[in-house]
Amino acid sequence: MATKREELAMLVLDQGCLGRAADDEPLFILRAQDRAMVPTIRSWIEHALAAGTPAESPKLLEAAAYLRRVEIWQATHSCRAPD
Repeated sequence: MATKREELAMLVLDQGCLGRAADDEPLFILRAQDRAMVPTIRSWIEHALAAGTPAESPKLLEAAAYLRRVEIWQATHSCRAPD
């Protein structure tokens, strides 16, 4: 979970979401301007917990921190319905 700039920088190092994905692997990208992003992240966290991921796992802690980051961004920027 990173900004566009961060993901592009990590891509050249074969790191980050894009860098680790296989060339033919489907990806689903959400943008902070999308009003559906916050409930989608919350739902993902709930599903991960229900699947047995420990609440203190690094990925869930990262998702929770990212959720707060998106909420702050949305409070100061224009958001719209998914496009």
